[in-house]
Amino acid sequence: KLEDSDLIQIFLNQVDIFSIILEKRDRSFTFLGELNSF
Repeated sequence: KLEDSDLIQIFLNQVDIFSIILEKRDRSFTFLGELNSF
């Protein structure tokens, strides 16, 4: 049985991964936007 603290830790890890993915995606969109402006 998972303890609540384990679930919270798993959830926080998921959020970290998600925010890293979003950050990378935003960066590549910004990069593409700069390419398109030339």
